Amino acid sequence: GFVRHRPFWATVCAHACYNYMSFLALSLGPYFFKTKYNVDISSPESGLGVYACLPYVVLFVAQAVAGVVADGLRGNGRFTLTAIRKGFNTAGLLVATAGFAVLASPALQHGGTGTTGLHTALAVLTVAVGVGGIAITGHWANYRDLSSTYSPHLLAIGTSIATIPGMVTNLVSG
Repeated sequence: GFVRHRPFWATVCAHACYNYMSFLALSLGPYFFKTKYNVDISSPESGLGVYACLPYVVLFVAQAVAGVVADGLRGNGRFTLTAIRKGFNTAGLLVATAGFAVLASPALQHGGTGTTGLHTALAVLTVAVGVGGIAITGHWANYRDLSSTYSPHLLAIGTSIATIPGMVTNLVSG
């Protein structure tokens, strides 16, 4: 069964890592901008509402482009499906990790005050969340690759498990 199937657990692990990043940005993003830049990006008075949704617009575009690129790589036969999935998953998670590391860096938090620091932080968050979304190209389709017959069930189980780290994001991250 799937309980002892290592590829299933690897997919769930990658899914959980992505969910942690995604939930972190979604739930703590507004708090970050309020505490570091004294700006409520969700407030109409801030004029930054468009910027608050920009990471998710970039996410939508990046995921669509990544899917087309992955299909192209698969079609030309130069890469195995496994290499493509691992590559996109790794690239997406590394971009997101690098973005969050920059957001947490003292240079951005202390030297990047004012409008320049705020706009830099918004740009970094946009890249981290948006481009980080290509990781979905790596793990989301993997459920179908594991079993075409039982993929909906594997996806449901995997998503349920992978959501747990996302739910505890606020507890762990503050």
